[in-house]
Formats: sequence, C-alpha cells, structure tokens
Amino acid sequence: MAVLLKSLLQRGFTNFIIVGVAVVIPIFLQLGGRGLNEPDEGRYAEIGREMMVSGDWLVPRLNGVPHYAKPPWIYWCIAASLKIFGVHEWAARFPSALAAVVTVLTTFAIGRWMGGTLAGILSAFTLVSSLLFFVMARLLTPDMMLTACITLAFYFFWRWWNDTQSRSGWWLFGFYLVLGIGFLDKGLVSLGVCFLTLFGFFLFQKKLREISSLCLLRGLLFILLIALPWFLVLCHLNPDLYDFYLLGEVRDRILYGRGRMQGWFYHFLWLPGDCWPWTFLVACAIGTHFCWWRKNGSLKSVSCFLLAWFIFPLILFSASRSKLPTYLLPILPAISLMLGIWLARCLRNGDIQIPSWAQFLTWILLSAPGIGLWLTTYRTLPEKAPIWIGWTLVGMAVGITAWFLLSSLAKKRAVLISLVIWYVGGLAILHIIVLHMEKFETELRQNSSWRSLTQVLDGHHLVGIPIGTTLHPLPQKPDFIRSGPRVVMYEFYFRSSSFYLMKEKNEIVPIYGGNSLWEIERDVNTEKKFTREDLETLLKGPETVYVFSRPQSRLELQKSTGIQLPLIKRAASGKYEVVLFCNNEQSPVAK
Repeated sequence: MAVLLKSLLQRGFTNFIIVGVAVVIPIFLQLGGRGLNEPDEGRYAEIGREMMVSGDWLVPRLNGVPHYAKPPWIYWCIAASLKIFGVHEWAARFPSALAAVVTVLTTFAIGRWMGGTLAGILSAFTLVSSLLFFVMARLLTPDMMLTACITLAFYFFWRWWNDTQSRSGWWLFGFYLVLGIGFLDKGLVSLGVCFLTLFGFFLFQKKLREISSLCLLRGLLFILLIALPWFLVLCHLNPDLYDFYLLGEVRDRILYGRGRMQGWFYHFLWLPGDCWPWTFLVACAIGTHFCWWRKNGSLKSVSCFLLAWFIFPLILFSASRSKLPTYLLPILPAISLMLGIWLARCLRNGDIQIPSWAQFLTWILLSAPGIGLWLTTYRTLPEKAPIWIGWTLVGMAVGITAWFLLSSLAKKRAVLISLVIWYVGGLAILHIIVLHMEKFETELRQNSSWRSLTQVLDGHHLVGIPIGTTLHPLPQKPDFIRSGPRVVMYEFYFRSSSFYLMKEKNEIVPIYGGNSLWEIERDVNTEKKFTREDLETLLKGPETVYVFSRPQSRLELQKSTGIQLPLIKRAASGKYEVVLFCNNEQSPVAK
C-alpha cells in the first residue's frame, strides 16, 4: 500500500484529494442505511459476528455450524470491523466499501501510468459510477475484496513490466502477495483471472517466452505459503474436507454449476447493464482499443493488456457452468481504464472524437432510469405503471434536450460538461434509489432485507443458545442456558436474525425443523435437530417465545398446539413472506 500511495502522490497532492473525495463520498454515503440482504449479506455478516464473539478465528461458523464454503479472509475482515466499530450494518459492509476505495484508487494509479493523470481520473470516476461496481461496493460479499486484490496485482505487474532497466523483484513480490490474499478470499478465482490475463497479454504481444521472467515457480510457492496453511489445518482437523474442497467447491462449481447453471451467453447479457450509464461509450472505447492494438502506436502495449484483462476472464467466467451477475466485477477496472484512456485522448486530441450517436444514447440512458425500475417493480402493469411510463418519457425528453443544447457548444467543452453531468447524475440517481430502497423490498423477493422483523424486538434482552465449538454435531441437542424470552426460527433460516438480536452475545437464534446447515454428509446424518415437537413443547412452556417463520407454519402450529399465536410483524410478500409471532398475547410487542 505504501508503494501505491507514493505513486498516487508523485504528481501532486491535489490529484489524490480530488480522486479520494470523489470516491469515498459516493461509496460510504448511506452505507448502513438499509438492512442486510438475505441470504448473502446476512450469511457473511453473521459468520463474522460469530467469529468475533466466540474468539474462534480459525473455523468460520454459521449459526454455530462450521461453514467451509469460503476461505476466511472476508470473515476475518468483517470480524475485525465489527470488533472496532460495533455490530451494525455499516461496520459489516465497511470491508467491502474499503476494498472498493482501494480498487478505484489503484485504477487511478494504473490509468495515470498508462495514459496520464487525466486518464487516471476519468478511469476512476467512470468505475465508481458504474452500476455493478456501485452496487457491489455497498454489498457484503467477497467479490469486492477479490477485485481489489486482482487490480492491485495488475498494478504491481504493470510497474514491473515497464521498469525495463532493473525489473525490481519488489514489484513481483507485491504481485504474488496480493494474489495470495486473493486466494484466501475466494480460492482459485484470483489465480485464474490473473494468469489467464497475463497469458493473453503475452500472446497478443507475441512474447510468450517472457512468461518465464515472472518467476512463476517461486511465485506459486509464495502464494501457497500464504494461503495453504489455513486449508491444511482445517483438513487435518477434518479429513472429509479434502473431498469437500477438491470435488464439491472446485469440480462441481465449474462443471455442474451447483444450482447456478446458466448458458454461455449469460454474462454477455448482463455486461451492458453492469456498465450503466457508460454502456455506449464503453462500446466505443473497446472498439478503439482493438484498433490501437492492431496498430504499432504508443498505446499498443496498453491496449493489449487491457483487452487481455477484459477478454480472457470473460471467457473463463462464460465457460464455467456456475454463473452469477457479480462474477464480472473483476473486469470492470479494465473496462473503466479503456474508457478513461479513450476519453482522455478525445479531450486532448482533436483527431479523436466521441461519436454523436454515443453521446445521444448516453443522455437517453442516463435520463430514463425509470424504464428499469418500471420493468422490475411493475411487471404486472398495475395502476401506477402509467406514472412510471410518463416519467420515463419525460426523462428521455430531458436527455434529448440536454444533448441538443450542448451540441451547440465547442466540442471539447460539450464533452467535458457532459462527462461531469453523467458522473454526478448517475451517482445521484443511484443514491436516490438507495434512499428509497425499502419501498421496493418486496420486489427483491428472497433477496430482500428482513430487518424490520427484528426492530420490533429491540431492547427485549432475548435468549438464544450458545454458539457451537465443535467440528462435528454434538450427541445431544443444545439448550437455552438462561431464563428470559426466547427467540427461534421454524422451518426456514433467517440468516441475519442472530446478527441483529444477539449482537455481542455468544449466542445464536436456534432453528427448529428445516434443512441441515452441516455441509459434510456424515455430519448431516448424525445431527440431533430440533423438531416440530420440541417447538410445540417450548411454545406451551412458561417463557415467552418469539418465532420467525412462514405464515402457513404459524397457522399449523396454532392448530396443533391449541394456543393463540399473535402475529406481530410481516416482511416480503407472496411465497417469500416471512412473519414474526409469539405465544404470549400479553407481550408488549404483541399488543
């Protein structure tokens, strides 16, 4: 990081301040404003909380059960953040937001080395205002950490590659160091993206023999020295994990998708939306870099590298059967660098211009975001749909008018004004959506936040069960260890319930019924689960019991126990609806 900061400051403190402020404010603004999304944010936040309160930093645990699906780096960062800032959404999301800042500042540094300070600034600004990057900077997942590691690795590589006099080994040391951290964050993905990109770069340059100068053997050994000990310790403690990682997490995800199977074209459909509002300008920039690659100009090497960073990871992610929209995040810095360098050339040189059609369509795309909201929120064309259509048309008219007015100015001035408006306007629209996100929670379905269910229980000093400390199921069921109002889940898993309700306590909200959380088949078969009969006994007992469940489950329990179960709160809708109820009509929240 010291090398990176020194690089940023070499051309003056002002540039660093401009980029830093323009990045930090949009990323951290409203960071903790909404609840944790289910299931992903709730899962990662709860694992970090359990790691922090239990003091077990070796074995990640979800609801007291060892969770081996992801390496520990993201959980370590979350646990440390919660320890420092407290148990709340802002602290849980802080590691992802910080990784986003590192990614943007590194993109600025790479852009400055490739095309000058203006190119670096434009690359950073377009990256932070791109739709996918903005969303992922504010979500708790390992993807932004992975992207930060990959971007830093490419910064170190680019400095090493262009240090033609000495080729300092410290640049390669930094390259392999961050790859090792990336391995600890999301496994083999960081290695696949980086080494495929470098292979493509050397292939485009017709310098495949230069690969040997990367000291690959020593570098891979260094990566293994960083990342392998954690895996080996866990596999030593639980030998079943060898098959779990090699067959389940590597082979099955790549070949069979593990529930995320999509066609090869999946990412090509998402990519245009991921780049909003810069979609059409990105298309022009990529086309221009293809032309620069074919010519023997000053930017041939730059274009080769950025195109390799864009093309080869895209092929890798498209070839894998397991696909999610977020998987494209590591190639967004490459896209922003191609765009920033091209825009800088357009502003500096009169021989390169932004096509009028691209400017026109960008204004339309920026001014009519209501189209996307309408398609996702009002699919059944309810009464409010004409309102959204009307505002969309108004937005398009505003965009056309702005394009027409600016076209009368000098071209460079018009482009500069347009870029400022697109950047500020895009971020403003995205933050307005974040501000009103709770109005659209029901449309997120199973990915919505259920924080409202826990807010009504704040201050009630609820009792859970202790967090497990073993690697295998206990021979007996755990029990509540102190008196007080209990809180449980029935027939489904509300992942962030313990995060909100237990906070710094070394306890979790137990699950009655439902699927097992144990990941190893032998553990699933030996687990002593809480049953429906156990819950019925608990509901008939003297203690107040609060239950998170589905509406139909509440009615079934009410019928089987013969007692009234007052409904307290609802969240989500339709088949994804979740309810909170209790067994005590005299409870303050039940009245």
